[in-house]
Amino acid sequence: MNDKINYKFPAALMMFCLLFVQCVVDNEKIIDKDKPSYKTTDPSELFFKNVRALYYDREEMTESKLEVYRIKTRSRDTDVPQLNLAIVLNWRFDEAYILLEPGNQLADIKNITLVWEGEGFEGSEEFSVGNKDTQFTITAVIYEHILKEHKLYWLNQGQKIPLLRSKQDREAFRITMFDFYQLVEIL
Repeated sequence: MNDKINYKFPAALMMFCLLFVQCVVDNEKIIDKDKPSYKTTDPSELFFKNVRALYYDREEMTESKLEVYRIKTRSRDTDVPQLNLAIVLNWRFDEAYILLEPGNQLADIKNITLVWEGEGFEGSEEFSVGNKDTQFTITAVIYEHILKEHKLYWLNQGQKIPLLRSKQDREAFRITMFDFYQLVEIL
């Protein structure tokens, strides 16, 4: 009878489990909208460019040395109000920004009132569409409400107009935000 216990298998299994737990990303984490982050690192940029950028249309702005990425699954419907996103990679300063790209119906808006509805409640917040910090805040709020599965509206002259109506629109927004958060290492 062998009195020795083989510790190799349980130790390897424990190491695999620890490694797996470390690699799981919390894609439902709520982001602090009041603490914008734009700094990227070489590893986060490499991961984005080599893995995630395949899912995006890329536009290079050579004079300003910026790369703009728009998810391929975004809505291109001009008949309904749209809020698409662009990830702007400023590789010269190791920064990335998230920008709202409203469709034609929202293009000239300077202020937007976002309304959300859940089960038995409603809330709203007004934003001025402006600099990168404001856009970070707006997109973080929308991302949070998408995770909570709230209905989203744009308030126009007292009338609620649905935003991100389809599951595909909401998912394109969520994925873009998730990729941006990974790029700036918030997640």
